[in-house]
Formats: sequence, C-alpha cells, structure tokens
Amino acid sequence: MNSLRQLTNNIFKQSLFPFFRRFSSESSSSAQGPKGLVVGVYDRDKDKEKSKDETCIELSPGAYKVDQSTSGKLINALNGLRGDIGKLGKVTLLSNISDEYPAIAVSGMGPKNVKFSDTEYLDEEAENVRIAAGVGAKELQKVGVKEVVVEDFKRPEAAAEGSALGLWYYSDLPTQTKLSMFKDEGAGSSAEAKSAEDEWRRGLTKAESQNIARCLCETPPNFISPTQFAQRARDLLCPYGVQVFARDVRWMKENHMTALLTIGSSSIEPPVFLDLNYCSDDPKVNPYIMIGQGTTFNSGGLCLKKCSRMMEADYASAASILGVFKAVAGMRLPINLRGYIPLYEQMLGGLSLKPMDIIETHGQLIQTPHTDDFHQITMGETILHVLKHQCP
Repeated sequence: MNSLRQLTNNIFKQSLFPFFRRFSSESSSSAQGPKGLVVGVYDRDKDKEKSKDETCIELSPGAYKVDQSTSGKLINALNGLRGDIGKLGKVTLLSNISDEYPAIAVSGMGPKNVKFSDTEYLDEEAENVRIAAGVGAKELQKVGVKEVVVEDFKRPEAAAEGSALGLWYYSDLPTQTKLSMFKDEGAGSSAEAKSAEDEWRRGLTKAESQNIARCLCETPPNFISPTQFAQRARDLLCPYGVQVFARDVRWMKENHMTALLTIGSSSIEPPVFLDLNYCSDDPKVNPYIMIGQGTTFNSGGLCLKKCSRMMEADYASAASILGVFKAVAGMRLPINLRGYIPLYEQMLGGLSLKPMDIIETHGQLIQTPHTDDFHQITMGETILHVLKHQCP
C-alpha cells in the first residue's frame, strides 16, 4: 500500500508542477511556433460615433505603436468592424497585419479613464487590464500560438496577472506557450523599464499563486489525500523559506484535537494538521493568521451525499492559503504569517461519526445532528487551538 501511494505521489508530482512554473517570463523553454501579440482598444466614444467620425476608435499605447509600424493597417482593419470591438472582454483576432506578429488579438478594454470604485473597493482600470490581457492571451492560445507577447497597458502587473491566468488550463501535459511583455524600445527611461519588469514579475507571481489553488482544486481525489496535500505544501513552500509542519495523529492526541481525530478515523487515510510559518518581520510582532478547511474528499459521512453533490474540492480555502503563502514568500513581504489547515477525508466506515454523537474538544461539548456539517466543528476546534497558542 505504501509503495503504491509513493508511486502515485511521484506521478502526481511530475504532472502537477509544470503548471506552477509554466508562465514564467524567465523560463528557459524555447517554444517554437506562431507568435502572437495582445493589444487593446477602448470602447467607442458615443458622441464621436454619432458624428460618424472614422477616428472614433481609440487604441491602447501598444496598439498605436503597432499601427504606426504597419502604416495604419491596424486602424484600417478595425474601422471596418462593428461598433462593439471595444467592449470589455470582446476579442478581435487579426492576421496579416504585422510581419513580426502573424496573429494579433485586439482586446476590448471598456471605457477609458475609469477610476477606483469606492463602492466595490476595486481598481477598475487594473481589473479591465486583467480581463483584456487574459481573454486576448486565451484566444491566441486557442488558435495555436506558441509565444504570446502582451502589451503592458501601462499597468504591467495587472497585464501579467491577467494573461497568465488566461493561459492556464488543467492538463497532464505541460504547455509550451511562452509568455512575455511587449517592449517599446523607444519609450521611457531605463529606470521606467526596470520598474515595468519588476511589476511584470510581481504579476506573474500573483497569477502563479492563484494557479496553484486552481490546479489543486482540479486534482482527482485519489491524488490529493491529506498526506499528499501536506507533501505538496512542503514541495511548494519550503524552497521559499516557509516552515511547513505536518502534524500526525500522535500530535493531535497530545493537543486534544478530538474532532479532527474523530472525523479522520472514518477513512483509511490518516488526518494531518498542517502548520505553516512565514516570518519576515520582528519575531516579537504578532503574526497574521489564516485558517482553511482541508476536507480533501467529502462524502457526507453516514449522512451520505448524492454523487453529484460529493465535493472533490471542499478544500478550496486550504489550497488558497498555499497560494497566499507562495505569493507572500515569493515577493518577500515583510510580515509574519501563520497558516493552520486541518486535513482529512470524510468517508463511510465502521468508525464514522454518527448523527447526534457528542464530542468533547478543548473543554467544550459539541453534538452533531448531521454528519455533513462536521467541517464546521473541525474549523471551530482549529480556531480554539490557535487562540490557545497564538495571539494574532
């Protein structure tokens, strides 16, 4: 049994980790094939459109540069199209415009000069750039482009994040798509260029961290047991200086984690209590604390769910915590951060929790009227444990 688990663990590791690294602009992979460019166009000015002004289309800075280098071919091609090409999320694919870029994706960026939304507490300009870069890169990938070059839209971080998120998909084969930033050699100083590169790398780091959570949540249940999840955490975070402690059943007994032990006993896979520690500030400073649910498979226990409702990714919050730690450590943020994740499978078995059972944990008596709601108890137990040993 152990040898089989180790074999599947190695297979999973080999197929999973290319997803985490595949969108790095510093990748040494030499993708050969068609080259595509993502640029933008703003939504048409309605007043100018009513006056039938042919110049009512407003290009993004990168698109304007391409239009100049092609003697107006880009704007001429767009002027013949219908009026919604600038709508946010709309993509227009053009070919035979530029010799350097056989395929050009012109992404709609919505209205120009949008501001920060106090209502949604959202930088709408950055969000529009993320959407435009993402849908443009994805459309180029669909038509077989192997190297995607993305304009920075004056917001390199958002452009990198959106395009890397757009290119991601779950597969057992690593993609050969290469991602890079469109560079205007004649614009800005060297300091501005370096700042743009730094922002671009920061955006890639954020996207990579989000893709980690996406990939984990798409992983088949037989490849993501509590032990395997803990191993993924070690492989991902330890190279960045994050301390990863996988607490076993003996530790849980010593620390009175009764709820986690009870629910974990229903499966042949032992439960694991994952403890993550990132310290980049004064150790005396109280850390930020994140707690996530780590039900790697939730059958509902004796209150069995229907097959369509069995949650394969009931650990999305736990996967998100790994992504957050990866981003924080990758960007070397000067903070202290702790993460606590109870990992377990809720299955059917002779030791499964029964409805109306009473459990004592940390001096509290808890009755469980429905086994499907047991994750609330494990989360509460984790919070009690954290408050007993930490001051967030």
